[in-house]
Order: sequence, then C-alpha cells, then structure tokens
Amino acid sequence: MPAKKPTPKARAAASKALAAAAAPGPAWSNNNMACLAVWTIYSQKVLGQHDEPFDPVGDLTIGELPFFNKIPTIGNQVLEAEAMADMTVKYCQHPLGADFESGQNYASSLLALAEILKDPDKTLTELAAVVDEMMAFPIENFT
Repeated sequence: MPAKKPTPKARAAASKALAAAAAPGPAWSNNNMACLAVWTIYSQKVLGQHDEPFDPVGDLTIGELPFFNKIPTIGNQVLEAEAMADMTVKYCQHPLGADFESGQNYASSLLALAEILKDPDKTLTELAAVVDEMMAFPIENFT
C-alpha cells in the first residue's frame, strides 16, 4: 500500500470511477469479467470471504463479509478496506492479467475500491462496478 498520500490527480481519477460505477449499468453477470473477478477473488479459496455459487454473491453486502469489522476501532476499518483493495488490485493484475484503465493507476484504484470496501451497505455488485471502471481485463465480457 502506498506510504504517501494520494495525489490530487489520483483522487480525481478515483472520484470519476466511483461516479461512473454508481451510474445505472450492467447488473451482476457471469458475462462480465469484473463480476467474475470479484466472485473469484473474494471466494473461500482465495480471500476466504464467501463460499457461494456465482448468482447470489452479487447481493452480498460488504458488512456480511468476514473481513468487515462490525465493531470498528479507530482506523481499523479503513486499514482493512485498504488491505482488501490492495489484494483486489493485485489479483486482478497478476493472475487475471488486467491493467489499469486509461487515467487510472494503483493509487486511484486503492482509493475507489477502499471507499466501497469500508461501507457495510455496499454490495459485491457495486464493488464489481468499481473494479470494471478501474481495471482493463484482457477479455472484458463474454457476449
């Protein structure tokens, strides 16, 4: 994780991605690489966050995931969200071969993903929408 504070450019890129992800768009779909990536990365076999088939996982909230501390101490939720965001980016890049979308980078990706991962009411569908805005997968969809 970055030791320095994110630059204004990274903050602006993260805000842009969060706004785009919040716009109406595709739902949780096994034809979308970002959805498949989130399902896989957060599975029991990778980050140990769910053991569900694909379809119901999109409705899981961040607060239902084991990593989410329901009794937060000062700063711990933010640190945990940043750690999960870091692992999400790294899994998207290395095993899945993704790169950053134009205008995005590691810092902006961490900011945007951590923003979702620290909100207990956000769903994995919403997380996947942000991943879709941040990461360019070699195969974007399967339709």
